Amino acid sequence: MKSKKSLFYFCMLALAAVAAFASAVLLSIARVPTVTEHEFNFSITYELNGEIITINDVYTAYYVGNGGYADTKSRIFNGSLKGKPEGDTEYIIAEDENGKLIIETKMYAKYLMGDPDNGYFEDEAFEPLLLYYDNAGMVYEDKETLASKNANLISWDYPTPIENTFVFSHISIFSGEIVLPVSLIGILFLLLTIILVKKENSLVPKIVNIISIILNYINGFVAVPFITFAAIICDISGSNDNILFQVLYFVPVIAILCIAVSVYLRRKGFGKSSLMVQFVGPLLFSLAVILSNFI
Repeated sequence: MKSKKSLFYFCMLALAAVAAFASAVLLSIARVPTVTEHEFNFSITYELNGEIITINDVYTAYYVGNGGYADTKSRIFNGSLKGKPEGDTEYIIAEDENGKLIIETKMYAKYLMGDPDNGYFEDEAFEPLLLYYDNAGMVYEDKETLASKNANLISWDYPTPIENTFVFSHISIFSGEIVLPVSLIGILFLLLTIILVKKENSLVPKIVNIISIILNYINGFVAVPFITFAAIICDISGSNDNILFQVLYFVPVIAILCIAVSVYLRRKGFGKSSLMVQFVGPLLFSLAVILSNFI
């Protein structure tokens, strides 16, 4: 009966490990847009020195690929105004010896192409902005400064983002963003172990068990948080497909699962094994850090 219960527990452990890896894979799915290029017509009407002027132009936005500093599944879009270099979204409408007047269109390709991860215009309106740059590099957008330059925005007709869909492309390399979600699976398994696994009635207190319990707390509240933080920020200098970095993202959940196994073994009478198994996570972390300095 005991062997069947042990087999069941370790099957659940294997299932938790598979679930952790599967969640990492799901979080690393890179998607591409079905609409990869689109033209957006717009107009801006402004007043300068008493003259009413209208800009009619086209902004072309297009998908470049997947990539990113730390998250390589991020979608990259670029765009350009007709006749301007890529990424130039401004019009210089006047210049003098002290500076220049600029209309910033705030055209952002990722926003206009309907990417839900764009992050633009959550706290501001999608509309042009009239600015004055002086030669010292100061930027002014207050009404008094603009009025002194006899400039004013009157109206604009701006496009709305397209409705785009995003389909599977590939599985990106893992990044620090998987660490916390994956670790939560380990924490859940640890909590279930603590709640559901009962101590054998015939067991007598041993010093090795007391030491194991103390180290469980040290590992759980000191070592694991440190390892988790290190795993999250290890790609702060950019994404890295080095196998050691890829393994490092999983060390926190391995450490947590090993603590769960330590609890199980101790409650089933395997004090020495309980003491040793909880060191697997810290040892893997130390080994990965040491080896990374040589690769």
